[in-house]
Amino acid sequence: MQYFDSSEQTGFDDLVDTDIEVIQTASYNEEALIAKIDATGLKKELFACAVQLAVVGWGRGVFGEVALEGSKKTLVEIFDEAGVYYNNEAGTQLDPEDLTPKRLVRIYRYQISKWIARKRSQSFLLRKYGAGRGPEFNPYIFPGAEHLLTNRAHALVLLECYQALDNAQGSHFTERLKTVFRSRGVLTE
Repeated sequence: MQYFDSSEQTGFDDLVDTDIEVIQTASYNEEALIAKIDATGLKKELFACAVQLAVVGWGRGVFGEVALEGSKKTLVEIFDEAGVYYNNEAGTQLDPEDLTPKRLVRIYRYQISKWIARKRSQSFLLRKYGAGRGPEFNPYIFPGAEHLLTNRAHALVLLECYQALDNAQGSHFTERLKTVFRSRGVLTE
């Protein structure tokens, strides 16, 4: 017999009663990241980095600099001081509490949105790829906002911006965003 017709034929049904505890392998833990940020003593500096990354962006290992309360520092200087992992190779195995530029933007997403609204700022993503969207979208369209959005209209505009970016750069961000929205229950299709 090539294929079994029932579970009994496998002879493995006794395994169903085995005492097994499954262990989650989360790659991201917000509580641990917040504790890590607090432990650095650089909460304000790391927030400034997150705003800089979300509003101005970064690429090819260039992170830029930020002026915080009148004092300029490169993001790399702050990253080194805070133990932020940057310039990681794709697929680098990280612990749930490891800080990275993307994780900083994600953990500070709510505050970034509020900062953008208060400063009437606009991210590079919306400015460059938003096709003339009005200022009402400013607080909702930036890298990392997919972990913040619940409004379908905002999610669709973020997807449009990333689709334009994907088309221009040959990247594949849109599919990852769709996965995030599906897992969060934000309808985009």
